[in-house]
Amino acid sequence: FSTLLCTPASLSQPVGTAIGTQAGPARIAEIVTGAGFASCRTVAQTPFHRVLVAERDSTYEFSSTALSTSAIRQQYSNPINVKISQFGIEFIRDFARWTGPEGGVPDLGLRENGYLFLTGTETGAAQLESLAAMQRALGAATEVLDRAELAARFPWMQLDDIVAGAFGPRDEGFFDNMGLLSGLKNAARAAGAAWLSDRVTGFERDGDRILAAHLEKGGRRQADVFVNCAGPRAAGLMRAMGLDLPVEPRKRTIFVVDAPEARHPGAPLIIDPSGIWMRPEHGQWLAATVPA
Repeated sequence: FSTLLCTPASLSQPVGTAIGTQAGPARIAEIVTGAGFASCRTVAQTPFHRVLVAERDSTYEFSSTALSTSAIRQQYSNPINVKISQFGIEFIRDFARWTGPEGGVPDLGLRENGYLFLTGTETGAAQLESLAAMQRALGAATEVLDRAELAARFPWMQLDDIVAGAFGPRDEGFFDNMGLLSGLKNAARAAGAAWLSDRVTGFERDGDRILAAHLEKGGRRQADVFVNCAGPRAAGLMRAMGLDLPVEPRKRTIFVVDAPEARHPGAPLIIDPSGIWMRPEHGQWLAATVPA
């Protein structure tokens, strides 16, 4: 009754206030396991549902969101990823409009420093040119700079072994990852979502349909829809349903580097041909590489 009558009636009035199904007892319509951007985004997309988030790490100490580099780029080799990221940058820029005053985060502090992919070979330069052409055709602003152009734009860089670099002068950079999480979570709670500090231990199935989830502390929870948003740990929940998902968590280590003679707050996120990447952060540098 609340969803079918009260919510539309309220939204049609100038006050624009809606209480939704949280006005009274209602069947849980979704259980979202895990945490991070995906689970909160699902909540924001379904404001008329009663949503329960089962969060095993309520401090987000080990979440991919908290441990991420908080960066966004347009430079991808797959056109689909470019388009996804174009939506992402607009979402970040206009975050307050998406979440409303309930989000409580007016700005994510986007710094459009850009990304800079470097190569030390002519073959690599040709590949950067090809990818940049595809990205520009989709609306990105990727530029491929030769060594002289790189030196002019980044005079503090050592470029003896560099042939070229692909640089994104706009729509790429860094933002407040925990602000994003907090704003989405606040908006979701304002829309009626509830959070439990708990862990999903198993499911009840009827053929291909999930009937209920079992929580470590909260017992059996029945729902119409279940969303697995456990990120890199999603495969564990899939195995509990007898399904295989080729996703696994892998350790990544990011180092904080203090370089008093090389403080460049306007520097892009730089990807060296060696595989090491670095970006400025509060007067220092974050640096890492992807393990083989």
